[in-house]
Amino acid sequence: LNPGVEIVRFSEITGGSASTGTPFIKFKVEGDGECTADSTLYFAEGINRKISVETIYIWLAITNNLDIDLDKDKVKALMPSGDSWEEIAGKLSTLMVGKPFSMLLKGEWVNPTDLCKPSWLKATLSNVVESAANKAMLVYNPTKDINPKKPKDNRPANNPGGNTQQATGGQPVVKSDGMPW
Repeated sequence: LNPGVEIVRFSEITGGSASTGTPFIKFKVEGDGECTADSTLYFAEGINRKISVETIYIWLAITNNLDIDLDKDKVKALMPSGDSWEEIAGKLSTLMVGKPFSMLLKGEWVNPTDLCKPSWLKATLSNVVESAANKAMLVYNPTKDINPKKPKDNRPANNPGGNTQQATGGQPVVKSDGMPW
């Protein structure tokens, strides 16, 4: 999936602990066809935990046709508990997978400073959602909805030029052997 407004459905929800011991739940959405995007929510103590829980409440509400503001108690009652993050993810999966809704997919640069690999925009999940029928209510703004980390050499995101471009000026780099690769 590309950044923008899309009708999506959760296709996979998994949980576990990162190598640092921080618990997480990974959410994957799919659009039409085989296009996907995913995001991982971490549950370390502090602000990240609060943001992650609030995001799940919003996603639970939209996938179960509830209004997050009017039905807050119902949404909180849906939030599963369990003995492990894998178990919680499994219960969330039962509640959320396969139900279509509209989501604003934000953009995040991949390889923004690596001159050897092409930079590209990856779609990431957000908590800006609406019902599938209300897709038109969501607005994508590339200025606001793309992480501002841009490729170091300002080459287009789809340019496979890799290390053949200098960080400034876009002139080919000619190595000692006379070849630009």
